[in-house]
Amino acid sequence: MKVIILSRLDNLGNIGEIVKVKPGYARNFLIPNEKVVLATKKNIEKFRVSKIELKNRIAKKFELAKLRGEKVDKVRSLTIFCKASSEGKVFGSVTARDISKKLISLGIEVNKKEIQLSDGSIKKIGEHSVVFKPHKEISINLKVNVVSLEDSKKNK
Repeated sequence: MKVIILSRLDNLGNIGEIVKVKPGYARNFLIPNEKVVLATKKNIEKFRVSKIELKNRIAKKFELAKLRGEKVDKVRSLTIFCKASSEGKVFGSVTARDISKKLISLGIEVNKKEIQLSDGSIKKIGEHSVVFKPHKEISINLKVNVVSLEDSKKNK
């Protein structure tokens, strides 16, 4: 099945290229996620006309991601308070959702899917490294300091 690529795909190609893919891959993943369109005569003509518009839209998304990345880079580190045992194990865990909520409370628009935790979730008290990836080409390291609620009460 021939398709026209609408967004850069690592394994297939760049925007505007016409490539051949397996029908199931196109129907079940690429087309529903708006990464490609079928390479019909009508779509090829339509794409030639809208190619510049599409590139501008992608550039705008990249710039917005870059601005959000700069905001997160200014933060550098977050402190998240949670309940923990005396051995330093967190009751439950700190997830990408918790980190995104904290960033949103600081006024930074973040989606939990853009936060990558190295071990899936944070389960111990201490400082952890997290990657914020708002775009394929942008990644910002962020320090997350997980502190026990009991420790924070003792310091007051």
